[in-house]
Amino acid sequence: MKNCKLFTIIMSLGAFLFGYDYGLTRSLSKYYYSYFDMWVGSSAVSNLVILEILGSFIGALVMMYVLTHLKIHLKLIYLLFLVLYLISVIGILATGSAYGFCLMRFLARFSSSGLFVSGLFGTIVLYKTVLKSKTKQVLSKCIVVLGSVCFGQFLATFISRLLIIFSTNSVLYNYGWKISFLLLVLLVPSLILIVLFSPNCSKRQIVNLLEEDVYKRGIPGLSVYRKILILSFIILVLGYFSGQNVIFYSVPDIFINLNWDENFDNIVAITIWFTYFLSAIFMYFAINKIDIRKIQLFMITLTMLVLILDIFVQIIHLRFQGNSIVLEIIIGLGTYAHSFANEIAFWVIPYLLLGIFVPISRVGFAISVATSGLFLGSILSALFPKFAGSLFVSIVVCMLSLLIVYKLYPKDENSS
Repeated sequence: MKNCKLFTIIMSLGAFLFGYDYGLTRSLSKYYYSYFDMWVGSSAVSNLVILEILGSFIGALVMMYVLTHLKIHLKLIYLLFLVLYLISVIGILATGSAYGFCLMRFLARFSSSGLFVSGLFGTIVLYKTVLKSKTKQVLSKCIVVLGSVCFGQFLATFISRLLIIFSTNSVLYNYGWKISFLLLVLLVPSLILIVLFSPNCSKRQIVNLLEEDVYKRGIPGLSVYRKILILSFIILVLGYFSGQNVIFYSVPDIFINLNWDENFDNIVAITIWFTYFLSAIFMYFAINKIDIRKIQLFMITLTMLVLILDIFVQIIHLRFQGNSIVLEIIIGLGTYAHSFANEIAFWVIPYLLLGIFVPISRVGFAISVATSGLFLGSILSALFPKFAGSLFVSIVVCMLSLLIVYKLYPKDENSS
């Protein structure tokens, strides 16, 4: 029992790498773009972004096949993806060409996506079968994995922004951006050694412990778990059109417009990512007290209300043709509320639903499909940035999400 708990903790560290890698790309991209003679807005950068997203997408699909069809040790799968991620990090630091960098970034997103999927899979399956935990306990452990992703994003942003604050642009554009990646050269080998000496978990042993599927109800032709999978997939896709891009990029600009110190931009970026981490902490303590369906409906509604508030503030700005510190601060505070609510509604809860309703034999398939939806949304937002960055589109998406959750979420005694 203790060995299985230890293994799930180790797997959550893989999810941390997934979040850390993502946080680095959001904070340091312009510096390594310049280092490899790629410029924002160029076709080279667009191709790199699409390649990174495709790497994540394919990584989730490959992991789906491995977890669904191959009867091999979960530990071995995990080690393989850790080694691939280490190779990508070393390649990023060693390569001097843009082509080599793009290839290594593809491999980094491919392997980190696989680590996240396998980590969530192992946590759900081990706690449901070997440890025979109750549903609420399983969800708490899922939140730990999801929270590890959020903490990885926050830590990467924190380290990167400190580098930006205390380094000069010439240092950052030449070699300074590599410092955040150097930390991974120390962390990943340590994690590989820990996994090598950790307890083994065979997928065959896990599958032999299948629980009876008690959720074979719902609309004709579909079991409840399939409805939940459809719900999670759609919400994860729509999440990228629910105001994330508008919020993340507009808030630092708001404070710049107020002529605040330029380093305040870095502090705002750090606190936004910390808000995401706080959302996971909130769900960890709320999961045993509040109905998940009510939380999701409330958080989607809050996300939509902040976007509507943003539109009204912009109209007032145009009407009076001037900047108001009060209005700008209202938007800023509303943005933190949006980040908190959006992370819960469009990221944490869709995965928690899989932990509740999906039968053990199909957990690997369900998590991979849902994660593919996450990266499909990322691809679509990259291809259609005007839609992803539109306040009106985001409000419509929130309304659609409310309708989808209301209609698809099972309304029975097991839905709480």
